Amino acid sequence: MKRILIIIALFCCIDLFAGRGETPAGSPPYTVAGSYKFLDMTMGAYDTHALYALTAPFTQSFDSLWLPSIIVFNHEYFGHGYRAREFDVDGYPIVTPVIGFFVTTSPIPNDDADLLITGGGLESDFYAYRLFRERFLMSGSSEYLSFAEMHRGSGFLYILLFSPFWGDPYMYSEEINRKYNIGGRSVTIAKNYLGALWMLLDPWTLPSLPVVGSRFESGKYFRLGEAKFLYGTNYYLTPYGGEYDLDLCFLFKKAYHQLTLRYGDGAEFVFGGVDFTDGSPRTRFGDGAKKMFGGAGWRGRRIISIANFLHLGGEINGWYEPEYNEGKVETKRVKGGCAALQTEVQFGKTSLEIEGGYKTQGFLPGRGFKEEYFGLLAFNANLNEL
Repeated sequence: MKRILIIIALFCCIDLFAGRGETPAGSPPYTVAGSYKFLDMTMGAYDTHALYALTAPFTQSFDSLWLPSIIVFNHEYFGHGYRAREFDVDGYPIVTPVIGFFVTTSPIPNDDADLLITGGGLESDFYAYRLFRERFLMSGSSEYLSFAEMHRGSGFLYILLFSPFWGDPYMYSEEINRKYNIGGRSVTIAKNYLGALWMLLDPWTLPSLPVVGSRFESGKYFRLGEAKFLYGTNYYLTPYGGEYDLDLCFLFKKAYHQLTLRYGDGAEFVFGGVDFTDGSPRTRFGDGAKKMFGGAGWRGRRIISIANFLHLGGEINGWYEPEYNEGKVETKRVKGGCAALQTEVQFGKTSLEIEGGYKTQGFLPGRGFKEEYFGLLAFNANLNEL
Protein backbone atom coordinates (compact mmCIF):
# COMPACT_ATOMS: atom_id res chain seq x y z
CA MET A 1 0.00 0.00 0.00
CA LYS A 2 2.81 2.40 0.86
CA ARG A 3 4.53 1.72 -2.45
CA ILE A 4 1.31 2.45 -4.34
CA LEU A 5 0.84 5.75 -2.52
CA ILE A 6 4.40 6.81 -3.28
CA ILE A 7 3.94 6.03 -6.99
CA ILE A 8 0.68 8.01 -7.07
CA ALA A 9 2.38 10.94 -5.34
CA LEU A 10 5.28 10.96 -7.81
CA PHE A 11 2.93 10.99 -10.79
CA CYS A 12 0.99 13.84 -9.16
CA CYS A 13 4.26 15.79 -8.95
CA ILE A 14 5.06 15.06 -12.60
CA ASP A 15 1.60 16.25 -13.64
CA LEU A 16 1.90 19.29 -11.41
CA PHE A 17 5.02 20.50 -13.19
CA ALA A 18 4.41 19.24 -16.72
CA GLY A 19 1.28 21.33 -17.10
CA ARG A 20 3.18 24.52 -16.28
CA GLY A 21 6.28 24.06 -18.38
CA GLU A 22 5.45 26.38 -21.28
CA THR A 23 7.21 29.70 -21.35
CA PRO A 24 4.73 32.62 -21.44
CA ALA A 25 4.61 34.94 -24.42
CA GLY A 26 7.64 37.18 -24.32
CA SER A 27 10.44 36.77 -21.82
CA PRO A 28 9.75 36.43 -18.11
CA PRO A 29 10.83 38.88 -15.41
CA TYR A 30 13.37 37.72 -12.89
CA THR A 31 15.31 38.76 -9.80
CA VAL A 32 18.96 37.96 -9.12
CA ALA A 33 19.74 38.22 -5.40
CA GLY A 34 22.66 37.89 -3.02
CA SER A 35 22.45 37.85 0.77
CA TYR A 36 24.68 38.70 3.70
CA LYS A 37 25.78 36.04 6.21
CA PHE A 38 23.80 33.06 4.88
CA LEU A 39 22.50 31.82 1.55
CA ASP A 40 18.94 32.34 2.72
CA MET A 41 15.46 31.40 1.49
CA THR A 42 14.77 34.78 -0.12
CA MET A 43 17.89 34.46 -2.23
CA GLY A 44 17.04 30.84 -3.02
CA ALA A 45 13.55 31.62 -4.30
CA TYR A 46 14.68 34.52 -6.48
CA ASP A 47 17.83 32.93 -7.88
CA THR A 48 16.29 29.58 -8.78
CA HIS A 49 13.50 31.45 -10.57
CA ALA A 50 16.10 33.61 -12.34
CA LEU A 51 17.94 30.47 -13.41
CA TYR A 52 14.76 29.20 -15.04
CA ALA A 53 13.95 32.55 -16.65
CA LEU A 54 17.43 32.86 -18.15
CA THR A 55 17.53 29.28 -19.45
CA ALA A 56 13.88 28.98 -20.60
CA PRO A 57 14.61 29.80 -24.28
CA PHE A 58 17.06 26.86 -24.44
CA THR A 59 15.23 24.24 -22.37
CA GLN A 60 11.75 24.07 -23.89
CA SER A 61 12.35 20.57 -25.32
CA PHE A 62 12.94 19.14 -21.83
CA ASP A 63 11.15 21.77 -19.75
CA SER A 64 8.94 19.25 -17.93
CA LEU A 65 12.15 17.82 -16.41
CA TRP A 66 14.21 21.00 -16.02
CA LEU A 67 11.54 23.11 -14.29
CA PRO A 68 10.68 20.64 -11.50
CA SER A 69 14.39 20.01 -10.94
CA ILE A 70 14.80 23.72 -10.18
CA ILE A 71 11.90 23.64 -7.70
CA VAL A 72 13.32 20.54 -6.00
CA PHE A 73 16.79 22.18 -5.86
CA ASN A 74 15.32 25.19 -4.09
CA HIS A 75 13.61 22.88 -1.58
CA GLU A 76 16.78 20.89 -0.87
CA TYR A 77 19.64 23.41 -1.10
CA PHE A 78 18.02 26.66 0.00
CA GLY A 79 15.56 24.97 2.39
CA HIS A 80 17.18 22.04 4.20
CA GLY A 81 20.64 23.28 3.24
CA TYR A 82 20.09 26.80 4.57
CA ARG A 83 19.06 25.50 7.99
CA ALA A 84 21.96 23.03 8.00
CA ARG A 85 24.49 25.78 7.18
CA GLU A 86 23.05 27.92 9.96
CA PHE A 87 24.05 25.23 12.49
CA ASP A 88 27.39 24.46 10.76
CA VAL A 89 26.16 21.06 9.57
CA ASP A 90 27.79 19.85 6.37
CA GLY A 91 25.71 18.23 3.66
CA TYR A 92 24.77 18.12 0.00
CA PRO A 93 21.56 17.90 -2.05
CA ILE A 94 20.53 15.08 -4.37
CA VAL A 95 18.07 16.38 -6.97
CA THR A 96 15.85 14.68 -9.55
CA PRO A 97 12.80 16.12 -11.37
CA VAL A 98 10.35 14.39 -9.01
CA ILE A 99 12.16 13.83 -5.73
CA GLY A 100 15.17 15.06 -3.81
CA PHE A 101 17.21 14.48 -0.66
CA PHE A 102 19.53 16.50 1.52
CA VAL A 103 22.27 14.30 2.97
CA THR A 104 24.03 15.55 6.12
CA THR A 105 27.67 14.50 6.48
CA SER A 106 28.47 15.91 9.93
CA PRO A 107 26.74 15.61 13.32
CA ILE A 108 23.57 17.63 13.99
CA PRO A 109 24.16 19.44 17.31
CA ASN A 110 20.73 19.12 18.95
CA ASP A 111 17.02 18.41 18.51
CA ASP A 112 16.10 21.98 17.56
CA ALA A 113 18.68 22.00 14.76
CA ASP A 114 17.36 18.61 13.61
CA LEU A 115 13.76 19.89 13.54
CA LEU A 116 14.70 23.08 11.69
CA ILE A 117 16.72 21.19 9.07
CA THR A 118 13.91 18.66 8.56
CA GLY A 119 11.24 21.36 8.25
CA GLY A 120 13.44 23.68 6.19
CA GLY A 121 12.44 22.24 2.81
CA LEU A 122 8.72 22.87 3.27
CA GLU A 123 9.49 26.20 4.92
CA SER A 124 11.37 27.19 1.76
CA ASP A 125 8.47 26.06 -0.45
CA PHE A 126 5.89 28.10 1.42
CA TYR A 127 8.14 31.12 1.90
CA ALA A 128 8.83 31.17 -1.85
CA TYR A 129 5.06 30.95 -2.41
CA ARG A 130 4.60 34.13 -0.35
CA LEU A 131 7.36 35.97 -2.23
CA PHE A 132 6.06 35.07 -5.70
CA ARG A 133 2.47 35.83 -4.68
CA GLU A 134 3.67 39.29 -3.67
CA ARG A 135 5.48 39.74 -6.99
CA PHE A 136 2.42 38.67 -8.93
CA LEU A 137 0.14 41.12 -7.12
CA MET A 138 2.60 43.95 -7.73
CA SER A 139 3.45 43.16 -11.36
CA GLY A 140 0.63 40.98 -12.75
CA SER A 141 3.22 38.69 -14.36
CA SER A 142 1.93 35.18 -15.07
CA GLU A 143 5.50 33.90 -14.58
CA TYR A 144 5.42 34.84 -10.89
CA LEU A 145 1.95 33.33 -10.55
CA SER A 146 3.18 30.05 -12.05
CA PHE A 147 6.11 29.80 -9.65
CA ALA A 148 3.90 30.69 -6.68
CA GLU A 149 1.48 27.89 -7.54
CA MET A 150 4.23 25.34 -8.15
CA HIS A 151 5.81 25.92 -4.74
CA ARG A 152 2.41 25.87 -3.11
CA GLY A 153 1.11 22.75 -4.82
CA SER A 154 4.25 20.65 -4.33
CA GLY A 155 4.54 21.52 -0.61
CA PHE A 156 0.85 20.94 0.06
CA LEU A 157 0.89 17.52 -1.62
CA TYR A 158 4.01 16.56 0.30
CA ILE A 159 2.27 17.09 3.65
CA LEU A 160 -1.02 15.60 2.51
CA LEU A 161 0.36 12.40 0.97
CA PHE A 162 3.54 11.62 2.89
CA SER A 163 2.88 12.60 6.53
CA PRO A 164 1.97 9.06 7.72
CA PHE A 165 4.95 7.13 6.38
CA TRP A 166 7.79 8.93 4.57
CA GLY A 167 9.73 12.09 3.91
CA ASP A 168 10.06 15.38 5.75
CA PRO A 169 6.60 15.44 7.43
CA TYR A 170 7.05 11.89 8.72
CA MET A 171 10.60 12.54 9.99
CA TYR A 172 9.44 15.74 11.66
CA SER A 173 6.73 13.79 13.50
CA GLU A 174 9.32 11.35 14.82
CA GLU A 175 11.78 14.07 15.83
CA ILE A 176 9.33 16.28 17.70
CA ASN A 177 7.91 13.21 19.47
CA ARG A 178 11.46 12.37 20.56
CA LYS A 179 12.07 15.90 21.84
CA TYR A 180 8.84 16.29 23.80
CA ASN A 181 7.92 12.67 24.52
CA ILE A 182 4.43 13.36 23.17
CA GLY A 183 3.44 9.71 23.32
CA GLY A 184 3.33 8.76 19.66
CA ARG A 185 3.92 10.39 16.31
CA SER A 186 0.21 9.98 15.46
CA VAL A 187 -0.46 13.19 17.41
CA THR A 188 1.90 15.20 15.20
CA ILE A 189 0.72 13.49 12.02
CA ALA A 190 -2.84 14.50 12.89
CA LYS A 191 -1.65 18.08 13.39
CA ASN A 192 0.05 17.99 9.99
CA TYR A 193 -3.32 17.12 8.46
CA LEU A 194 -4.89 20.04 10.34
CA GLY A 195 -2.17 22.17 8.74
CA ALA A 196 -3.11 20.82 5.31
CA LEU A 197 -6.77 21.66 5.96
CA TRP A 198 -5.70 25.15 7.02
CA MET A 199 -3.85 25.59 3.72
CA LEU A 200 -6.95 24.49 1.79
CA LEU A 201 -8.61 27.71 2.97
CA ASP A 202 -6.13 29.63 0.82
CA PRO A 203 -7.84 30.53 -2.51
CA TRP A 204 -4.65 29.63 -4.42
CA THR A 205 -4.25 26.08 -3.05
CA LEU A 206 -6.81 24.24 -5.17
CA PRO A 207 -5.75 25.95 -8.44
CA SER A 208 -2.18 24.82 -7.73
CA LEU A 209 -3.05 21.10 -7.67
CA PRO A 210 -2.80 18.68 -10.58
CA VAL A 211 -5.92 17.41 -12.37
CA VAL A 212 -8.44 19.38 -10.26
CA GLY A 213 -6.57 22.70 -10.44
CA SER A 214 -7.78 23.54 -13.95
CA ARG A 215 -11.35 23.72 -12.64
CA PHE A 216 -10.56 26.70 -10.41
CA GLU A 217 -9.66 30.28 -11.22
CA SER A 218 -5.91 30.84 -11.05
CA GLY A 219 -4.43 33.98 -9.50
CA LYS A 220 -7.72 35.08 -7.97
CA TYR A 221 -7.82 38.17 -5.79
CA PHE A 222 -10.56 40.48 -4.51
CA ARG A 223 -11.36 44.15 -5.03
CA LEU A 224 -11.89 46.52 -2.12
CA GLY A 225 -12.63 49.79 -3.87
CA GLU A 226 -9.43 50.70 -5.71
CA ALA A 227 -7.34 48.20 -3.77
CA LYS A 228 -6.51 44.57 -4.52
CA PHE A 229 -6.95 42.23 -1.57
CA LEU A 230 -5.85 38.62 -1.08
CA TYR A 231 -5.59 36.42 1.99
CA GLY A 232 -3.33 33.40 2.27
CA THR A 233 -2.72 30.57 4.73
CA ASN A 234 0.53 28.75 5.46
CA TYR A 235 1.70 25.97 7.77
CA TYR A 236 5.27 25.71 9.05
CA LEU A 237 7.09 22.93 10.93
CA THR A 238 8.78 24.78 13.81
CA PRO A 239 10.98 23.48 16.65
CA TYR A 240 7.94 23.74 18.98
CA GLY A 241 5.16 22.28 16.83
CA GLY A 242 3.12 23.29 13.80
CA GLU A 243 2.56 27.00 13.15
CA TYR A 244 -0.52 28.36 11.34
CA ASP A 245 -0.01 31.66 9.51
CA LEU A 246 -2.61 33.98 8.02
CA ASP A 247 -1.47 36.63 5.50
CA LEU A 248 -3.68 39.61 4.65
CA CYS A 249 -2.32 41.27 1.51
CA PHE A 250 -3.34 44.67 0.14
CA LEU A 251 -2.16 46.48 -2.98
CA PHE A 252 -3.31 50.09 -3.17
CA LYS A 253 -2.08 51.83 -6.30
CA LYS A 254 1.56 50.62 -6.22
CA ALA A 255 2.00 50.25 -2.45
CA TYR A 256 1.98 46.68 -1.12
CA HIS A 257 1.07 45.84 2.51
CA GLN A 258 1.05 42.40 4.10
CA LEU A 259 -0.15 41.74 7.65
CA THR A 260 0.73 38.30 9.02
CA LEU A 261 -0.79 36.64 12.08
CA ARG A 262 1.02 33.57 13.48
CA TYR A 263 -0.29 30.94 15.89
CA GLY A 264 0.90 27.57 17.22
CA ASP A 265 -0.75 25.41 19.83
CA GLY A 266 2.64 24.17 21.02
CA ALA A 267 3.93 20.89 22.33
CA GLU A 268 3.96 19.93 25.99
CA PHE A 269 7.28 21.32 27.10
CA VAL A 270 7.24 22.35 30.75
CA PHE A 271 9.48 19.73 32.40
CA GLY A 272 8.33 17.24 29.76
CA GLY A 273 10.14 15.47 26.96
CA VAL A 274 13.17 13.27 26.52
CA ASP A 275 16.68 14.49 27.30
CA PHE A 276 19.47 13.11 25.06
CA THR A 277 22.23 15.27 26.54
CA ASP A 278 24.27 12.35 27.85
CA GLY A 279 23.76 10.26 24.71
CA SER A 280 20.99 8.04 26.10
CA PRO A 281 17.26 8.80 26.34
CA ARG A 282 15.98 9.90 29.73
CA THR A 283 12.32 10.68 30.18
CA ARG A 284 11.60 13.82 32.19
CA PHE A 285 8.23 14.03 33.91
CA GLY A 286 6.34 17.12 34.99
CA ASP A 287 3.01 18.91 34.62
CA GLY A 288 3.28 18.81 30.82
CA ALA A 289 1.40 22.08 30.43
CA LYS A 290 0.74 23.06 26.82
CA LYS A 291 2.05 26.49 25.88
CA MET A 292 0.76 28.48 22.92
CA PHE A 293 3.10 30.57 20.80
CA GLY A 294 2.59 33.09 18.05
CA GLY A 295 3.20 36.55 16.74
CA ALA A 296 2.33 39.18 14.17
CA GLY A 297 4.15 41.11 11.49
CA TRP A 298 3.86 43.72 8.76
CA ARG A 299 5.71 43.83 5.44
CA GLY A 300 5.54 46.71 2.98
CA ARG A 301 6.88 47.41 -0.48
CA ARG A 302 6.84 50.76 -2.32
CA ILE A 303 5.13 52.40 0.66
CA ILE A 304 6.82 55.72 -0.13
CA SER A 305 7.85 56.61 -3.68
CA ILE A 306 9.92 59.63 -4.68
CA ALA A 307 9.73 60.77 -8.33
CA ASN A 308 9.14 57.19 -9.43
CA PHE A 309 12.85 56.64 -8.83
CA LEU A 310 13.29 55.80 -5.14
CA HIS A 311 10.87 53.44 -3.36
CA LEU A 312 10.94 52.68 0.36
CA GLY A 313 9.57 49.72 2.28
CA GLY A 314 10.34 47.51 5.23
CA GLU A 315 9.02 44.99 7.69
CA ILE A 316 8.52 44.54 11.42
CA ASN A 317 7.70 41.36 13.31
CA GLY A 318 7.12 40.39 16.90
CA TRP A 319 6.52 37.03 18.60
CA TYR A 320 6.14 35.22 21.90
CA GLU A 321 7.48 31.68 21.82
CA PRO A 322 9.53 29.10 23.78
CA GLU A 323 13.02 30.26 24.67
CA TYR A 324 15.80 28.35 22.95
CA ASN A 325 17.40 25.91 25.40
CA GLU A 326 20.29 24.49 23.37
CA GLY A 327 17.95 21.93 21.80
CA LYS A 328 16.65 20.63 25.13
CA VAL A 329 13.08 20.92 26.39
CA GLU A 330 12.14 24.58 26.92
CA THR A 331 10.96 25.82 30.30
CA LYS A 332 9.77 29.35 29.53
CA ARG A 333 8.69 31.66 26.75
CA VAL A 334 10.23 34.94 25.64
CA LYS A 335 9.42 37.85 23.37
CA GLY A 336 11.35 38.47 20.19
CA GLY A 337 11.32 40.64 17.12
CA CYS A 338 12.68 41.53 13.71
CA ALA A 339 12.84 44.83 11.81
CA ALA A 340 14.18 45.70 8.37
CA LEU A 341 14.31 48.61 5.93
CA GLN A 342 14.13 48.14 2.17
CA THR A 343 15.01 50.51 -0.65
CA GLU A 344 14.37 50.05 -4.37
CA VAL A 345 16.09 52.30 -6.89
CA GLN A 346 14.37 52.36 -10.28
CA PHE A 347 16.35 52.52 -13.54
CA GLY A 348 13.71 52.56 -16.25
CA LYS A 349 12.25 49.05 -16.38
CA THR A 350 14.90 47.59 -14.09
CA SER A 351 15.59 48.22 -10.42
CA LEU A 352 18.08 47.57 -7.63
CA GLU A 353 16.82 46.48 -4.19
CA ILE A 354 18.77 46.85 -0.96
CA GLU A 355 17.45 45.46 2.33
CA GLY A 356 18.99 45.30 5.79
CA GLY A 357 17.72 44.48 9.25
CA TYR A 358 18.14 42.87 12.65
CA LYS A 359 16.44 39.87 14.25
CA THR A 360 16.54 38.44 17.75
CA GLN A 361 16.77 34.69 18.33
CA GLY A 362 13.60 32.76 17.52
CA PHE A 363 11.69 31.17 14.67
CA LEU A 364 10.50 33.45 11.87
CA PRO A 365 9.74 31.85 8.47
CA GLY A 366 12.46 32.57 5.94
CA ARG A 367 14.88 34.13 8.42
CA GLY A 368 17.71 32.70 10.48
CA PHE A 369 16.86 31.06 13.79
CA LYS A 370 19.74 32.65 15.66
CA GLU A 371 20.15 36.32 16.49
CA GLU A 372 21.47 38.04 13.39
CA TYR A 373 21.93 41.09 11.26
CA PHE A 374 20.89 40.34 7.70
CA GLY A 375 21.07 41.98 4.30
CA LEU A 376 19.92 41.39 0.75
CA LEU A 377 20.97 42.89 -2.58
CA ALA A 378 18.73 42.14 -5.57
CA PHE A 379 18.54 43.18 -9.22
CA ASN A 380 15.13 43.07 -10.93
CA ALA A 381 14.91 42.89 -14.70
CA ASN A 382 12.99 41.57 -17.69
CA LEU A 383 14.74 39.94 -20.61
CA ASN A 384 12.59 41.87 -23.07
CA GLU A 385 13.72 45.17 -21.59
CA LEU A 386 17.48 44.66 -21.34
